[in-house]
Amino acid sequence: MTNQIDLQDQVNKLQDTVNALNAICQHYLIERLGAYEGAKKYGEYLDFYKQDAIAERAKQEALQELRDNLNTVMSDYRERANSMHWELVLMDEDKRKDCLKKLWNECKTDFELPKGTKQPSITIPQPTFEDLVKRKAEVQGQLDHINTTYLNDCINHSEKRIKEIVKYTEAKYDKAIGEAKRKDKITEADRESQVTSLITEKETVIKRGVSQEKRRIDSAKASLKCHERLTHQLSQVNELIKKSL
Repeated sequence: MTNQIDLQDQVNKLQDTVNALNAICQHYLIERLGAYEGAKKYGEYLDFYKQDAIAERAKQEALQELRDNLNTVMSDYRERANSMHWELVLMDEDKRKDCLKKLWNECKTDFELPKGTKQPSITIPQPTFEDLVKRKAEVQGQLDHINTTYLNDCINHSEKRIKEIVKYTEAKYDKAIGEAKRKDKITEADRESQVTSLITEKETVIKRGVSQEKRRIDSAKASLKCHERLTHQLSQVNELIKKSL
């Protein structure tokens, strides 16, 4: 019984607060806009903030977000498929379907889409003889700009540089750390501070140098991978040209 009384008391207090706020809002709007416009504006506010109205706006916003997500995913999917046009052209039907399915799943991974959304179909037209000849020239031109000997030399050089950076930097800083530990004209706290600072600096220098060389290695390897892919594609195009003759 006591709980019911307390609850009713809370409800009454909330109702009193709501009544007071209503009165304040109406008074303020009438003062600013006049009796007619103030009452009209107050009614608009009441309609706008009804629970049903709020729920409907939230529903529409959610639907709009789903539509925006779908547009983003569809656009990304088509752009990525278009960038892979020749790879898709040269695949057999089953591989092409698997590739497009994987691509669609990647594109939609981070997005919530409307229920029932299906993977859009993409038509991959068969290339004409002229298309194949043109593509052969394009691929050959790209291959001519990739110097595999230079790229392999870059990789070997950077791998050696990583070892040299680590060896040289460790020797340099280990010597400085040893000297700092032997200093006897400073306090123990200062000595520890210097040693800690040198250790941190050594790690930073090594990390920066190694990261720079690893970026060069990754770049060279990516170019070699591209060369490998283009070489394979050139072989496929040549094969189709022969069949077309």
